Amino acid sequence: MKKLLVALTIGLIAVSAMAQQGTTYGWWETYFTIAGQQFEVTTWSTDSKNGTDLGVLNLAGFVFSVSAVNGNIWSEAQDRGGMNFLFNTYVNTVRDAAGHDWWTGDSALTHVSGNNYTLSAGPSGNIGSTVLQNGDTVGIVMWGKTYGTSGDEWYSDNGNNYHAFFTVGDPTPIPEPATMGLLGLGALAMVIRRKLSK
Repeated sequence: MKKLLVALTIGLIAVSAMAQQGTTYGWWETYFTIAGQQFEVTTWSTDSKNGTDLGVLNLAGFVFSVSAVNGNIWSEAQDRGGMNFLFNTYVNTVRDAAGHDWWTGDSALTHVSGNNYTLSAGPSGNIGSTVLQNGDTVGIVMWGKTYGTSGDEWYSDNGNNYHAFFTVGDPTPIPEPATMGLLGLGALAMVIRRKLSK
């Protein structure tokens, strides 16, 4: 239910938030590395009811970021100089980033042949500002553009964008003080029992 609520909220906000609209080009095989795992976000729609579920990511205590992106891209023009990714992000349905622009850099996009390019880029830095807590649901709306001397090509079309979501896990669970106290009492009781039985 929580995921459906997040999905519906993202969809409603994303459609109204998209100022950039243009031709949808052949953006495919693009993989994001998040929390040490690589994902291909494949859901392309105006809302995220069918967004790609990235599962549980160990990001408790961190702000959402992308550590790498790579893949293959088709462009109508053959003069692409680089690529930008843009994100709307939501933490438990509350918007954390609106149109966050991640410039991947000129060297990230390599012309292979014809209209084909490969993409390989490093960290995005923080996307948004919310420090994630264990159990949070994070929604992602993602689109992009390539740029060159003939102008920009937008990978967005009338509100259609890539959608994904994940649940935040805690990579280093720390026992509560009460739990530690009970463990200590249990160990003490075992020591006393052993001494009494001798």
